[in-house]
Amino acid sequence: MHPNTMRRRLPVILAFLILGAALAATDELRCRICGIVIPTPGKYYRVEGSNEVYCERCYLEAPRCTVCKLPTAPAEIDAETGACKKCLAKLPRCNACGKAILGTFYRYPYGKGVYCAECKKNRPACDLCGVPVGDRHYEYPDGRIICSDCGGRAIFDDEIIKGIVRSVRAVVERRLGMTVKLPYTVRIEQLSGVGSAHQDHGGKVASRNGALYGKELGMYRLDNGKSEIILLFGLPPDLLYEAAAHEYAHAWLAENTVGKLDDELSEGFSQWVAAEVLRDQGFRGALEKLEARTDAPYGTGYQKLKLLHQKAVMDLLRNRR
Repeated sequence: MHPNTMRRRLPVILAFLILGAALAATDELRCRICGIVIPTPGKYYRVEGSNEVYCERCYLEAPRCTVCKLPTAPAEIDAETGACKKCLAKLPRCNACGKAILGTFYRYPYGKGVYCAECKKNRPACDLCGVPVGDRHYEYPDGRIICSDCGGRAIFDDEIIKGIVRSVRAVVERRLGMTVKLPYTVRIEQLSGVGSAHQDHGGKVASRNGALYGKELGMYRLDNGKSEIILLFGLPPDLLYEAAAHEYAHAWLAENTVGKLDDELSEGFSQWVAAEVLRDQGFRGALEKLEARTDAPYGTGYQKLKLLHQKAVMDLLRNRR
């Protein structure tokens, strides 16, 4: 700034400072709610740690916020929660209905946000992650209801899905040294049976056409020399990688073991392979969810195998040839 300009502006700045000090010296006590001037000396109420004061009438008769319990002007009280505007802005909001939650709320493992008791009780659960769906959700042709998060991330393009299967194969070969030699096709299928798909690859039901039922996210099928990996339609990337790795492991088992393995070993191993792929790709949430499972045979089988070193797992399976 030019020196002369500064000299011209200095008296103006000082004038504002002097005016501000004069106003501060004549400040009056006004009720936070009704705005009347409180006589000094006079009877008024001040909340500890606050500069806001209340006249006796408002302090005793005004409605109180259900959160901070302070007297509040009726126009500033939210009719649904009884909270003042300041507290309302701090309350958690239900990820399904969007309403502010006063009291109990629910979190879902690996799901986003919190949910109110009403939505937990009355809204359908997402068939992939299990959270109550919001007003904006997806309804798949096979009857599944999918939340906006899972549906918004879902991949429907067959070529992209096949590219993910190729990526899974490369990770398994590089990380575990497992190669499936028999050529296989990749097929995307809708769910053919009634049931929820979330939290499981399981309940595999033998079928003549290799369709997916119940809670399946995928299936490996070898019939008369025809090998195929079947994946469920409309999965987000983390579940696609998990399901593709799980079924690729089944394809490897079909080539490298003789006779039928018990379900706990077969499914536990396939989960172990899927975990390695999720870890490699950085899908931490999906990996934590997989590792937390305790259901049989998927969770129990994985819990046993994950305690073993990689070489011990491979030796265990090769000894079953």
